[in-house]
Amino acid sequence: WTGLVVENTYVASQQFNKKATEGRAQAALGWTGKLTIAWGEVRYSLTDAAGKPVPLHGVKMLFRHPAYEKEDESVTLALGSGQEFAAQHMPKDGVWIVEIDADAGLDKPYRDVSRIMISHGALQ
Repeated sequence: WTGLVVENTYVASQQFNKKATEGRAQAALGWTGKLTIAWGEVRYSLTDAAGKPVPLHGVKMLFRHPAYEKEDESVTLALGSGQEFAAQHMPKDGVWIVEIDADAGLDKPYRDVSRIMISHGALQ
């Protein structure tokens, strides 16, 4: 079963519509996130449509395992070199859903969600 069970379908549909609108507004910025995972370190940076770094004030990540909630891990990154944020973290090998919230000074964090594969400690 891959469906979603909700208490109130009307409320869920309103939330979905709101998130879709927010997603379109974010996509219109033309920003691109860069995630790097290797050598026990997680790194993230954001560039604008012209390829220039977007100044960030903080980055938080949630590594969600698609099948086992007990495996989920939250990581807060610190400013490293330039506008790149980093943290010492080694996700286990396998498939993960990474939810990234980057504080770029907007009303809401810039949200970057992707499904990734880790093999031998590195992003594939």
